[in-house]
This record gives sequence, structure tokens and C-alpha cells, in this order.
Amino acid sequence: MATTSEIQSNSDLLERVARQRRRQHAEQTVFAWLLRAAALISVLTTVGIVIILVAQSAGFFAEVSPWEFLTGTEWAPLFSPQKFGVLSLVGGTLLVALIAGIVSLTLGLGAA
Repeated sequence: MATTSEIQSNSDLLERVARQRRRQHAEQTVFAWLLRAAALISVLTTVGIVIILVAQSAGFFAEVSPWEFLTGTEWAPLFSPQKFGVLSLVGGTLLVALIAGIVSLTLGLGAA
């Protein structure tokens, strides 16, 4: 049969556990809201960047056709006539990325 002191100590223990759980729940709630705020800031920043890029590029693409921009091979914005072809720039970037990938893959596998 449980004594009064044992019942009291069990009651104190249950009360401490309940307080600890409430505190942990409050901490988790605050942390969840902080994560939501960080996610919202990230999404709003991305949306803002997209809006600014679209607004700034609308004037450019009013003068230069997107097809000419994507398939042209000359980049000469300071000369007359102006040329805005990014195909060779994109090709060079992809070539450098491919070479870097091959080198890093070779070195990584060699080190393993």
C-alpha cells in the first residue's frame, strides 16, 4: 500500500513532467513559427527577384527577339549594330562545367 509521502512524490513528479512537456511544446511552437517565417522570407525574396528580372528584361526583349538572343553567336552590345547572342557564351559555360565535372569525378574516385 502506498504511503502519503510516496503519493505526494509521485504527484510532484507528474507535475514536473507536465511542466517540462508544456515548456517543450512552447519551445517547439516558437521554433516552428521561426522556421515558417524563414521559409516565407525565402519565398518572398525569390518572388521579388523573379519580378524584378521580368520587369527589367521586358524592355530588352521588346528590342531584341528572344530567338535571336538564344541562338545568336555574337555578343557585341557596344558596337553598331548591337548583337546579343548568348549561344556561344552558354556553350562555353557548359564546356567548362563538363571539364570541371570530369576532373573532379576523376580526382574524387581516385581519392576514394
